[in-house]
Amino acid sequence: MNIYIIYALAFITTLLLTYISYRILMATNVIDIPNDRSLHLLPRPRGGGIAIVITFLLILFISDLEDQFSANFSSALVYGGIGIALIGFADDLYSLHPIVRFSATLCIVIFSVLSIGMPSISFMGFSLQPSPLLFLLEVLAILWVLNLFNFMDGIDAIASLETISVALIAALLLVLLPPVSASAYYHQEALLIIAFSTAGFLIWNWPPAKLFMGDVGSSFLGFTLALFAIQTSIEQISNVWVWLILMGVFFMDATVTIIRRILNREKFYQAHRQHAYQRLVLYIQAHSTLTSEMARAYAHKVVSLIVVAINFLWLAPWAYMAKLHSEHGMLFALISLTPILVLMILVPRLLPIQKSEARPPL
Repeated sequence: MNIYIIYALAFITTLLLTYISYRILMATNVIDIPNDRSLHLLPRPRGGGIAIVITFLLILFISDLEDQFSANFSSALVYGGIGIALIGFADDLYSLHPIVRFSATLCIVIFSVLSIGMPSISFMGFSLQPSPLLFLLEVLAILWVLNLFNFMDGIDAIASLETISVALIAALLLVLLPPVSASAYYHQEALLIIAFSTAGFLIWNWPPAKLFMGDVGSSFLGFTLALFAIQTSIEQISNVWVWLILMGVFFMDATVTIIRRILNREKFYQAHRQHAYQRLVLYIQAHSTLTSEMARAYAHKVVSLIVVAINFLWLAPWAYMAKLHSEHGMLFALISLTPILVLMILVPRLLPIQKSEARPPL
């Protein structure tokens, strides 16, 4: 099948499945009800990301792309992805206890790491080879990427646009710079399928969103991108520094916020409004002359597009350098992420949450 037809099929299939999901979620009352910590005004169905999961896995099999990867990577990608999606969807439906969810997720992540193995990581003239320490670091890294996508999926379109931009840039870098192999093209095709599948969902998730991705979508996308980051590093067609740079906005915002909440002895896993992107949304809403719902949609658009702009205009060139000069990847990561780190620290201080920002009545 022509690869361009496959991309179009991924987009259209997700577009249609998202509509079907919307109707089913509405009929079964799987609704996200806004609370004091929400950045939404109206109830919306959650769990629409199941359309992305189904489309991506379906297209993998239809295109026979799944057979082009190593058996171990395919197992982790398919079976691990299904497991993560099921846990996320169960959480969307029933609000699982955090311990139950974490335990189940940890088992799947460990299975995935045992399946695909570990890459060597070079930094500052040293090389960290596969070892029990690297195994632990890889498990923690996948868990963190999976959860940070969940944490950052708090406004319309942001997680969808992050996925699309990261997947597009990573796919381009795989075949733009050496080493370029058949495997690099297969990984590129899979990443583009992720991007086009997510784009189909974005049509429904664009502010003001008609439905939300939910844990099923955000967890699956974070997990999947983390697996591609590891596998492309194992095959040495990319490296972990490229991926760290590309996910820099999500990584820095989520990490800084979690550390701040832990230091303040707050329950970091509970919903809140302390992320830098949330503060910026609240600030834009408060200073908008539009009506409340229009101001909310406008703020979500602006902040989500700012993330995309940072990804393409700032992070992509540094990721290019990290791919071109992999031996200096850690240096390029430090250079590119330090300004973002400073920004994530300053934004909450410059834009504190005011009492006047209490939610207006519905």
